[in-house]
Amino acid sequence: MACLRKHLTQANQLLNTEYKEPKIVYKPKGSIAGSAILNRWEIQLNTTMLCENGEKFIEEVVPHELAHLITFQIYGKVKPHGKEWQYIMSEIMKQPPKVTHNFNFKRKEYVYIC
Repeated sequence: MACLRKHLTQANQLLNTEYKEPKIVYKPKGSIAGSAILNRWEIQLNTTMLCENGEKFIEEVVPHELAHLITFQIYGKVKPHGKEWQYIMSEIMKQPPKVTHNFNFKRKEYVYIC
C-alpha cells in the first residue's frame, strides 16, 4: 500500500527509526473505519468503507492508525487521541489530527450461516 509506505518512510526519517510495515487486516463489516492493534503492530481496515470511499479512505485512515502504532512505540500507553498522538499526526504524518472521519457507508445486513 503506497500510502502506508510513504507515511512510514517519512516517520522513520523524521524520528530516526526503522519501523517495519505493520500487518494490514481487512474486516468486512462494522462501523469503525480502522483500528490499530498496538501490541501486534497491526492495522485493521473496514473493507466496506474502503471499497465505498477508495483513496479518500486510505489517505485519512491509514496515517491515523499508523500514528497510533508509532505513538504507542514511543510513549507507551497514553490517551488514544491525546497530545502525543496529535504530535505524531501533525508533525510526523503531516496530517490534520482529526479524531473522526466522514465517509459514505451503506448499512448492510449480514446473514450468518453456521
